[in-house]
Amino acid sequence: FFMRADSREIKTLNKFDIAYMYEKLLGLDSMEAKRMETISKGYAYAYQVLGYLYWEKFAKDPNGHEPEELLEEYDGTLSEYVYEKIWYELPETEERIVTLLIRNGRMKNQAIREELDLTDKQMSVYRDRLKRRGIIDVSSYGYLDILLPRFREIASFWTE
Repeated sequence: FFMRADSREIKTLNKFDIAYMYEKLLGLDSMEAKRMETISKGYAYAYQVLGYLYWEKFAKDPNGHEPEELLEEYDGTLSEYVYEKIWYELPETEERIVTLLIRNGRMKNQAIREELDLTDKQMSVYRDRLKRRGIIDVSSYGYLDILLPRFREIASFWTE
């Protein structure tokens, strides 16, 4: 997640294991632990950062706190240590594709291609590069979406 190598596909962690560890280590109830797992989307670094921030802020009084209380600091950490590097290393056309996804959410591959005036072959190359970098989700046939946790919210500041 942190320093992705194009030659390796990084898989997400098991969501049940993440929720269980949040419950066990932070003393959360299962519903709160599941919400935190959802925020991290199974990425190891995102999972660790969120758990660390929760521990630092609420370890003495874990009850009655919402994971959303940590989002500003969480976003700042992800941005500073991971997402700025990813964003600023994107070539222009890939940045334009990601910008469309940030602004519009999940989109048809064909709609992106038409919006950016790309051929099928060009779109296929850019789609594969973004997929390999782990930035986009291509699991729904014909559709693309942002894959990284909170990337849409964070990168929206760079697309305005």
